[in-house]
Amino acid sequence: MTAVDRWWPSPFGEDDQVGMLNHISDAKRAAALASVRHGRIYDLGHVLDEHVPVFPGRAFHQTLVTSANHADRGGVGDNRVNWITEVVSGTTQLGTHLDSLSHLQIGDRGYNGWTVSELAEPWGGPRPGQPVRRRHQLLPVVIGREPGADGDGERSAGRRPSDRAAWRLCHGSGPRRGRGDGLMKIGSRLARTIGKGVVAGLAGTAAMTVSSTIEAKLRGRAFSDAPARATAKVLGIKEFEDARAKARFSDLSHWGYGTGWGIARAVMREFGLGPKLTTPAHFAAIWGSAAVMLPALEIAPPFVFWGKEDVAIDVFHHAVYAAATGFAYELLD
Repeated sequence: MTAVDRWWPSPFGEDDQVGMLNHISDAKRAAALASVRHGRIYDLGHVLDEHVPVFPGRAFHQTLVTSANHADRGGVGDNRVNWITEVVSGTTQLGTHLDSLSHLQIGDRGYNGWTVSELAEPWGGPRPGQPVRRRHQLLPVVIGREPGADGDGERSAGRRPSDRAAWRLCHGSGPRRGRGDGLMKIGSRLARTIGKGVVAGLAGTAAMTVSSTIEAKLRGRAFSDAPARATAKVLGIKEFEDARAKARFSDLSHWGYGTGWGIARAVMREFGLGPKLTTPAHFAAIWGSAAVMLPALEIAPPFVFWGKEDVAIDVFHHAVYAAATGFAYELLD
């Protein structure tokens, strides 16, 4: 045997039994768990049948046989109970399964150069430290543009395509996804993000409306029309036909303002910012923009000229909005 032929020992040491799993540390596991946002479950199972793809020499057979009616054609007992029995035969290594490092060899040598006699006994593998070698390929759960998929192109396990259809897709035949499918998925994701932001923004605006209405009545002050005046100035609207038109515009500005900032909350979450950081960042963006824009539009003086009570009340109402919007969004996400 030449030096080129000798491919062992493992770079992790001649006694190593875990292979590439050496790269998976506690820190990497923690980082992987921290990246989970939706907690979806992916079905790795195969539906076994007579035509399941197998290596030569392996097979799966299943036969359904009846039992009771073979005897008297009527079933057992007063209720005429009958049943079906499944007779299953086949080799191992079919469908979804997990292999250890001792499963495959190059010639007569397995991982780290161990011989088959060192890796195998009649009762199994004598090296309990040998870990799972790899997980088998996750087959596609949606073929082309089949109906039944959710917004992420996923299906429930009971509605996935057959293993043979998925096998054909993986091995070069059958429909394939093109660029149009990718754009559709991006568009769908964007639409869902905006939709959740709109709903969350409406919930936050409703909460802020309640808090500001209660506060205005308790203090005996007029309701704020700052958003409406700012919107009118940006749009170049100088006057309204009557008080009713002005009130409608004020309501539209108020709810439109809150809804728009709900979309901003959704975008923050979509870009990976966690909920604990998104809420204060969302509040800072809303309140900070108002503190800058209202004086710039000459709607209100800079907040440094406000009284402490007025600043505290304004901060409170915006905090109510940010908290309510965040709570609603996390319920939707």
